[in-house]
Amino acid sequence: MKNREKAQEIMLEQLEEIKKGNISEYEYESTLKSIETGIKSLMDSQMQIVDYYLSQAVSRTKDSFASMADKVKKVTKQDVVNISSKIQLDTVYFLTKDGNL
Repeated sequence: MKNREKAQEIMLEQLEEIKKGNISEYEYESTLKSIETGIKSLMDSQMQIVDYYLSQAVSRTKDSFASMADKVKKVTKQDVVNISSKIQLDTVYFLTKDGNL
């Protein structure tokens, strides 16, 4: 129980730092690169490709992998700060080794 509370406290503190605009250049660049890599890795599996385009059809968007990656590259730190102010804690999941809290 103590670890759960500490983990939640740390995550909420980190979110508050983001809301204040305290995002290092390393964090920002690493995150964008990670998302870009994730998008590219979708092309490694036929099932992921089908899932991606099915999601595009359901959401009525027509982004290719390349256009999605381009959109991610255009996200600014200020965009991250702006959207972070809309994030609210809703549901908390905490995984444990034995299934008990």
